[in-house]
Amino acid sequence: MKSIIKKDKNLLRAVDHIINECGNISNGDKVLILYDDQTKNIGEIFKERCELYCNNVITTQVRDITRHGQEPHKEIGYLMSISSLIFCLCQKSLAHTEARKVASLNGARFLSLPEYNYDLLLSEAILCDYKSIYPLANKLSKILDNGSNIIIKSKDNKIITSSINGRKANCCPGFVSNPGELGSPPDIEANICPIESSTNGQVIIDGSITCEEIGLLKTDVLLSFENGFVENIYSKNKKLEKTLNNILGEKKSKRRILGEIGIGLNPLAQLTGIMLTDEGTLGSVHFGLGSNITVGGQNKIDFHLDFVFMHPTIEIDNITIMDRGKINL
Repeated sequence: MKSIIKKDKNLLRAVDHIINECGNISNGDKVLILYDDQTKNIGEIFKERCELYCNNVITTQVRDITRHGQEPHKEIGYLMSISSLIFCLCQKSLAHTEARKVASLNGARFLSLPEYNYDLLLSEAILCDYKSIYPLANKLSKILDNGSNIIIKSKDNKIITSSINGRKANCCPGFVSNPGELGSPPDIEANICPIESSTNGQVIIDGSITCEEIGLLKTDVLLSFENGFVENIYSKNKKLEKTLNNILGEKKSKRRILGEIGIGLNPLAQLTGIMLTDEGTLGSVHFGLGSNITVGGQNKIDFHLDFVFMHPTIEIDNITIMDRGKINL
């Protein structure tokens, strides 16, 4: 590992970019680095680089997490709650957990970095100038904040309608500088939780479904929503269709609720099948099914899965803010 660290200057550049530009680390921070079996080596690199800028750095291994949104053990939750800057390198995201929410309420800046590997760290998307895109992300989140109804047109003119009335949007520019903020570089987005029972219509998912079983899509998937739930799933790939039905469970499972609508804003990101690059890709929209309790919604379940589709048109209260994937602000 030492030789890898010393030899790969591009890798170190990426890690330092995340630590400094995204995490805004300072010597006064209490830094916590979380990793699992698959990311132990990357966790060691983050530790070594963090120690160049901060004297209080702790690393710990997270075990028994098998899906995004699953709560960690209480001991991990406690360490999160007393930290000021958290780099979460677990393969499965802890962003949509109560433990993360508590840590944020206690003032922790939280960088959620699931599915990180060497290829992702060396991708162009990581080195984005996150702070330069903040004004756009902030403007878009304010429009979502003030909106009542959203209409999204995807491939083949399939249309989804949702109510966002009274819901607070989340500006996620990929960096954290203030206590309690959440970021997931290279993901840059603005998102909002629709009213859980309000979504109706159909959408074609043609980008990716960000889980190990699926990833990048070769065959489109049609989701039909009724009163907030995914009622039907259709694909020419029947194996894919069956896999999705197995993942989402029975018809009225909370896993089937549309919990989040997110708009990607990173101009350097491309679809890879990995959650953070895909949901942050400029020109994309993602639907997060399942948990949204920690980001402004009311659906509490230890499951969250993102469905990414490209080049949609979005109207908020009859005003077009995205036209076939192009931001129109």
